[in-house]
Amino acid sequence: MDDKLKTIIKTAWKKDDPLVLELINQVRQKVTGSNDLPMTQDDFFQLAEEIYNQCKTTISDRTLKEYLGHYSKRTGKCRLDIINAFAVYLGFKNFYEFKKEEENKVKKTDDRKPPTKLQDVPLVENNNVKKKKFRIISFTAIIITLLGLIIFIQLNQKPTENKKNKPELLENSPNIEKDSIQSEEEKSEEKNNIKEEKPENKNLAETEKIEPADVTDEYLNNLNTKFDIALLIIDENEQQENELMSQIAALYRNQGYSVTYSLFTTKFIQSEYLPELQNANSQVIKMLKTDTLINTIVLGEVTYSFRNGTLVVGTIICNATIKMNIISAIQKSLINSFSFSVNGNGVSESQAKEHAFSKLFDKFKEEYSSL
Repeated sequence: MDDKLKTIIKTAWKKDDPLVLELINQVRQKVTGSNDLPMTQDDFFQLAEEIYNQCKTTISDRTLKEYLGHYSKRTGKCRLDIINAFAVYLGFKNFYEFKKEEENKVKKTDDRKPPTKLQDVPLVENNNVKKKKFRIISFTAIIITLLGLIIFIQLNQKPTENKKNKPELLENSPNIEKDSIQSEEEKSEEKNNIKEEKPENKNLAETEKIEPADVTDEYLNNLNTKFDIALLIIDENEQQENELMSQIAALYRNQGYSVTYSLFTTKFIQSEYLPELQNANSQVIKMLKTDTLINTIVLGEVTYSFRNGTLVVGTIICNATIKMNIISAIQKSLINSFSFSVNGNGVSESQAKEHAFSKLFDKFKEEYSSL
């Protein structure tokens, strides 16, 4: 190993180090296009996949938030594999190469700084100059005050003139109020008629012709390559189960499939199209044009419920249920659908949920991981 690289490895880099902060700013700039824009959940998912594809380093979206989040705490030491992965994402061989490049930039800017000249230092103003400035400022303030008083007086006079003219206008046009009342009644009748003509909300596939409009950018993230599998698992609150998706994605990758779990945007997950896609609605699949991005869609929903244990006093039972739908994006049809439940116990809800989660993944791995 190179001696310089050994020195970098031995050095304990901190998150608030200027060089690390510059690395983070450049990563943010590349992801969002601007260092001022905060990264979204979809940005973290897509960045994790790109880093894995470039340097085979697995970084969770939670860890990325600790380093790249706008409101993350800049305390503690950095993991070398993470800042090395950031450097590779920016096009460098490793963090040492990034450090070397930044040091060269600093040297170039230092060489360009001109020497300080005596004539560049401002001279002290004498008392006469100060007096002249004070007079000018005072005179300007007086003029502004006078102008403000004149404008204020004129504005106060206009309302009184308008009030005097109002009775004359009303006398000359006695039918104005009647006409306005009639027009308001006609408008309300038109609104009621429009409401009566609206059809009742039925099934999305029956009432709407879903055209392949330009909704792909709103509901799907832009992927650089085509994947075999697009994975999405949510809970009952429509929040993504990131840890479970990461573990299941690893199972599919070990079987030789290319997997992404950052295809769908948060807007799509919260839209009415997700239940239709879970039911393999061919119109929705056609609208999203998913066949150009992936071959198979794996959708899942996990729910957790808790109850007190009966055999051992003080224990809590967590029931975890998962429903999975596997859809062919090419054939636009449902390939497979299954669901199962497991129980986990513990002295607290978090411990019981952790136990149930572990059993849920083990059962999926043993019985349902093959497509």
